[in-house]
Amino acid sequence: RLSRGVTVSRETQDMIRPLAVFVRESLRAAVTAYDTRDVAVASTILSQKDELLTLIEEARTQIRRRLLADDPSRVETFQVEMDIVGQ
Repeated sequence: RLSRGVTVSRETQDMIRPLAVFVRESLRAAVTAYDTRDVAVASTILSQKDELLTLIEEARTQIRRRLLADDPSRVETFQVEMDIVGQ
């Protein structure tokens, strides 16, 4: 991203941040559930799948809107941002 001079907009960063926090917290909980064999925690994580999918779709929608921006690097920016969300 940096080598191509592509920057992620502040608006997109703000949209991706809740997704990143959610994924980080879910991963921590999953590791804890695995280590402690806590089925209840594992079930809670699984029950949050719809919330995760909603956050992903919101981020993707924001990124798609950026394709309309009057920016010569908008296609590269789109590709980089979609890659970030996809990971």
